[in-house]
Amino acid sequence: MNKRQVYWGLGIGISLTGLGFLIFHRRKELTDAVEQVEQKAGEVRQKLEGWLKPLAAKISSPFGYRTNPVTKEKQFHNGIDLPVPVGTSVKSPMDGVVENVYFNSLGGNQLIVKHSNGFSTGYAHLTKALVKKGDKIKKGQSLALSGNTGRSTGPHVHFTMKDAKGNYLDPAKVLYSIS
Repeated sequence: MNKRQVYWGLGIGISLTGLGFLIFHRRKELTDAVEQVEQKAGEVRQKLEGWLKPLAAKISSPFGYRTNPVTKEKQFHNGIDLPVPVGTSVKSPMDGVVENVYFNSLGGNQLIVKHSNGFSTGYAHLTKALVKKGDKIKKGQSLALSGNTGRSTGPHVHFTMKDAKGNYLDPAKVLYSIS
């Protein structure tokens, strides 16, 4: 073997060793990241254990980016839409305190509940609220009656969830996926 072949062999060997090292460490980083996500999902599921669904309904419009049915523009939908007849009772999924009851032109009659584990839930397009700001509420208590107020294409409840840090969560994945 001449020097050139030896150097090429060493270069390739060192390169492959370095590449193997990078792949091993990158794989470990990815594995660690997946474990962190799974742990966080487990924590969220644990905090939501025992929660009730506020309405028994099939989701008509999911969480995430969508074409707004009224404006026809692509935009972020921060909750899920649950179509039910006007006047359907909306139940509290967990104990908490009513943080706000209000009206605006987009969501119509709305209310927000802060739950004992730091999560919060929101409800929009209501006919009327049955609670007021500051009320302590119990799991299963009727909060409001569904409606068609604000910018809406039909009777439904727009349902949102936020974690303790104020990040929107997909209710279809974290609450409506729990049997």
